[in-house]
Amino acid sequence: CDDGFGHVDAVAACQMLGWPIDDTNATFHYANTVRRYFGQWYGYYDRHVPMYMTNVGCTSAHRTLAECPRSLYPPWPSCNHDEDVYMTCSSNTAPYDTRWEARIAGGGTSGRLEVRPNSNAVWGTVCDDNFSSTDAHVACTMIFGFSAVGSANVDTNVPPGSGPIYMDDVNCRSSS
Repeated sequence: CDDGFGHVDAVAACQMLGWPIDDTNATFHYANTVRRYFGQWYGYYDRHVPMYMTNVGCTSAHRTLAECPRSLYPPWPSCNHDEDVYMTCSSNTAPYDTRWEARIAGGGTSGRLEVRPNSNAVWGTVCDDNFSSTDAHVACTMIFGFSAVGSANVDTNVPPGSGPIYMDDVNCRSSS
């Protein structure tokens, strides 16, 4: 939601997506502005996609939106998709690799799944909402290699992690 969203918040969002920390240019527009200039919704738009944050208050010390003060989870009576934020990230240098990495917290073959979008990002977690054995198999394959994975199970009884929650409602379509 665009309530309280500004340039520093846009920079944190771009850095969360892998853009360089010291060289990120971020521009953002509010949905009403985009509609005024283009006469219609521009880019991806789905009224069924929930809004997850509002009143974002990043500082230059924050590297991801997950680190920034914000209000989470709907509903907000004063916020709707007319207040979506549209962004463009750019840089004078190429963005970091965005090849996701995965690991089991503490090593071993069982425990909390942690992921990050690139080797320069902090490790974060995956929300267990709707996480299936197929999703677990894909994660284990990323970590251990395809031939090493015989079976994979979901266990939601692990201690909570720290850092950003990078993924939610994961829905892998195959186990490879």
